Amino acid sequence: MKTGDKIKIDFAGKKKEASVFKLFPNSVYLKVDFENDKEKIVKRK
Repeated sequence: MKTGDKIKIDFAGKKKEASVFKLFPNSVYLKVDFENDKEKIVKRK
């Protein structure tokens, strides 16, 4: 996985398309488009 990669994640029981924003050894920051909030940054461990 590298910065800029497009991945699919499970979020609230649904599949969402996300792009990798920042990448660290133990966590990743993803940009996800929601209905009311475009380009929201979500942190995953």
